[in-house]
Amino acid sequence: MTGVCRHNTYQQASLEKFMQLLEPFLQWQDEIKGIRRDIHAHPELAYQELRTSDLVAKLLTEWGIEIDRGLGGTGVVGIVRGSREHDPNQALGLEPTWTPCPCRN
Repeated sequence: MTGVCRHNTYQQASLEKFMQLLEPFLQWQDEIKGIRRDIHAHPELAYQELRTSDLVAKLLTEWGIEIDRGLGGTGVVGIVRGSREHDPNQALGLEPTWTPCPCRN
């Protein structure tokens, strides 16, 4: 029996789309590592993450991302608006968390 398995074709197309989305993030890899190292070099306890939230808000603003602050006290929300006219209420939520703590290794 000859022919192309639709499932495999779909998987390949999905993988190619994923890699296209991933490529810009790979280019920012060193910058993101630097940010992570900076946050971990300045640990803050829960609800006292003033330096960290200021850093995150500053970076998101520099990257052109609208922000909302104060969620949970020190939280920062980055707001990325889609361009899909048929569903303006569609959203994607990402919740990066950081848990540096003042402990000795």
